[in-house]
Amino acid sequence: AGDWEQITETADSAPYLMYDSVDDNRVRPAHKAWDGTVLRWDDPWWATHRPPNGWSCRCSTIQLSDSDLRIMGKSPGSSPPVTTREFTNRRTGEMTRIPDGIDPGFAYNPGASRIQQLQRQLADKQKAFDDGR
Repeated sequence: AGDWEQITETADSAPYLMYDSVDDNRVRPAHKAWDGTVLRWDDPWWATHRPPNGWSCRCSTIQLSDSDLRIMGKSPGSSPPVTTREFTNRRTGEMTRIPDGIDPGFAYNPGASRIQQLQRQLADKQKAFDDGR
């Protein structure tokens, strides 16, 4: 969550994130395919694909500025296609769809989720205050 807060705070000067997998024989095929993907920090793809994307995932993101991209010879692309699969929670029986390449329980961005939770709590407190509670 703290990493995401830092990304959002510096997004004006470094608005891009690059997916970075560890280039060895233990990298999952989907994660290897995403390696080097450059998207704006606020691209919806990061809502479900912000590393770590599973148990023992060693992937990360690197925040980049326009000049970083020029130096690296990279440019922002489009979001990789997202395909999903059914996952049934054996404990609850609940069936959900999760993106391929992402382990169950990892298809969200903890930092963004934390900010949304704080915003909801603030709105609830503001409403309670306005209602005179």
